[in-house]
Amino acid sequence: MNVNKSIRGLLFIGYVLTCFGTYSCKYECWGFPNEDLSWIPYEIGDTISYHSENESMDFVVDDFFKTAPDSYRGFAMDYECYYEGYYSTMTNEQNYKLKESFSTNHNDGMKVVLTENDLFYFQLWKEKTSTDTLEVVYHTDTIIESVKYSDVFVVNKKILKSGQRISWIIKAKDKGIIQFYDREIDKIWTIKE
Repeated sequence: MNVNKSIRGLLFIGYVLTCFGTYSCKYECWGFPNEDLSWIPYEIGDTISYHSENESMDFVVDDFFKTAPDSYRGFAMDYECYYEGYYSTMTNEQNYKLKESFSTNHNDGMKVVLTENDLFYFQLWKEKTSTDTLEVVYHTDTIIESVKYSDVFVVNKKILKSGQRISWIIKAKDKGIIQFYDREIDKIWTIKE
């Protein structure tokens, strides 16, 4: 028993000395992986168009970010790499401002903002989930207006607070928000393909 503790102690001291001998241990973080860009599929300059009955509106992407590769030197033995990516648009004529962000900070969390009072935060889990405020239902695929979408999340607010306009959103991989409902004006907005 004491021999095992001594061996572990010597190994730890050897590790510390090795790190100290090279000034510090280096940890690499690879940055935002390209395969996850499908969850934030737009870049600066892109236009995203929606329609509702005989009306239409556009969003113009004016900001985009993804965590760059990085390295860390130090003695932390439990260092973890997190990454985040997002795109956001200018506020449009209908007073919407779309922002979608994806992060590994909280188990592959997705945040969607459509107005300053309407935030949808949910996990990209391929099962039905529920929180105090949201219900999320995953569909392998769905068809809206004769267009088939894959990896689809239907996110419903359970309770709408004062000032909140958006009751639900539908999010699809590679397309972003494909549909949402504004209860204030009683309109469903659908992405134009």
